Amino acid sequence: MKQFKDPIYGYVCIPKTIVNDIIDTPEFQRLRYIKQTSYLPVYSAALHNRFVHSLGVYFLGRIASESLFRNSKDILEDCHINSDTKDFFQLACLLHDVGHAPFSHSGEGFYIDEKKTLHEKLKHAVGDASFSDDLKYYHTNGKIAAPHEIMSVIVALERFVNFFGAVENRDFFARCITGYKYRDAENNTRHAVLNAFITLLNSSTIDVDRLDYLIRDAQVMGYNSISIDYHRLLESVTLVKVQDSDMHSPIQLAFRKSALSVIENVIYAHDAEKKWIQNHPVIQYEVFLIQRTLAAVRSEYREKTGNELFSLESLSTNAHHKYMGNNFSASDVINEIDKAIALVPDGDTKNDALEILKVVKRSINQMSNSAQISLLCDDDIIHLAKTTRQYYAEELFNRGHRRHPVWKSESEYKIYVDGYIGDETYDELQSQIKILNKFLLEEAPNPSINQDAIDYCKEKLGEIPDAAFSEADKTVMTKRYTILLNWLEMFSKVRESQNLRFFDFLIIPTSKFESGFKKEDLSNTPIYFPESGKTQPLGKLINLFTTKDTVRHMFFYVYYRKANGEMIDAQQVGREIAKLVLNKP
Repeated sequence: MKQFKDPIYGYVCIPKTIVNDIIDTPEFQRLRYIKQTSYLPVYSAALHNRFVHSLGVYFLGRIASESLFRNSKDILEDCHINSDTKDFFQLACLLHDVGHAPFSHSGEGFYIDEKKTLHEKLKHAVGDASFSDDLKYYHTNGKIAAPHEIMSVIVALERFVNFFGAVENRDFFARCITGYKYRDAENNTRHAVLNAFITLLNSSTIDVDRLDYLIRDAQVMGYNSISIDYHRLLESVTLVKVQDSDMHSPIQLAFRKSALSVIENVIYAHDAEKKWIQNHPVIQYEVFLIQRTLAAVRSEYREKTGNELFSLESLSTNAHHKYMGNNFSASDVINEIDKAIALVPDGDTKNDALEILKVVKRSINQMSNSAQISLLCDDDIIHLAKTTRQYYAEELFNRGHRRHPVWKSESEYKIYVDGYIGDETYDELQSQIKILNKFLLEEAPNPSINQDAIDYCKEKLGEIPDAAFSEADKTVMTKRYTILLNWLEMFSKVRESQNLRFFDFLIIPTSKFESGFKKEDLSNTPIYFPESGKTQPLGKLINLFTTKDTVRHMFFYVYYRKANGEMIDAQQVGREIAKLVLNKP
């Protein structure tokens, strides 16, 4: 065993074989250079990375799986579940983020290419027909694993192939990371048990992945007002036979009654982080800047090198040798050319040789620049971002130039916007914001609300009468661009009335907060009472802190660029939005 000192868990002991053949490899060490969150603009100490998080999930996964084997020995033996299952589960815990993109969740969407090949690569890597069938079912029903989960499976199965052996092992490993459960669990008790292990790593409620980041994020940020006794929680996990046919499985993962207080604390912690940190306007704006920068960097990289930055090759060392060979060094070759030039005699022949060799030098440099980046991480993106002149990339490094939010929380939004809109017109507001946001991101000259956007919108309105469309289509287009123009000019009016120096607004939609207690899966989580041998759903045992049922799933931040200490009147912005939506002068 080798020990890793963790600031939360103390010493994390990992078998030397895993350390030597997985953790010490470049593909896993890459995670040291990918930050865990985008919380730095608000919490300056949030410098933890995916490497320490992965070790933490492995540590918690080991506690959970060993508890499951200890507490449910009879069920596991009846279903022919041996220690191999535990080993592959723990391996999935360790490698669940090995395919994470730079800047974590901000970058993972760039893995999805135009040809939608990521899922095909996943099926090929696993190589199991039942997995492919279940994958198709989940996709058809809108349950799709996150891109970084899919990429993690592919990287792990290709890079660490010697650890898996039989196809059923690859199948189970892939399901643990992606959350794609066995669909025949109702009639297959072995698969029902394996689904319990999958739930321990990837679920919509409580799992070891979520548990580690809740504990770790809170500690590094200093936002640790809620204590989570992870030992008490994980040592309570067990398997129970559930007779309720609504559970669709004869065997379910459960927690013993002793963990009830900890479960409540986990949900409180999750809700606090989601509501007050993830939805913080500064963090939302940081994510926006990062994603715009990533898009610009990706585009320029593709144009200059002909290669895809966010690819399977870029996450391994294979890309390093793709163009250059194992021992290729551009500088070494150029040095040899310089030596050759020195050996050429003076005269016309030398002049001819010099011209030829200049071309060779230029070609070698171009070859070097075209080599694909390997072991892609945050540092690569930062380097590339510094070389681009893209506007948002420059803003990313200059906090003094960033826009400021008009309102600073969902609570203020409810006062300044909802308070004027009313329930009867909220659907219309939400619809128009979606139209506006889509226009700004996909059609307008840039995502900002400014004079360029107004001019573009007027130009489009002027083109409609002469366009080769049906009258019905012209009517729809006219209505759309009229709505857009009204929104753009409303913000221009706000700027003029408040004497703002800059006409430069930005809208970032986000989701309204809904308590984790509202989740159906959590309410149905079985709680086991050993004395009676009975279970009860969690929702019947504790007072769930729910939010009201509502269709208001979205709210949005408005950002403005201020100069010389300007302060905007948020109430006026809310009133102008209300007048626009209500169609009042």
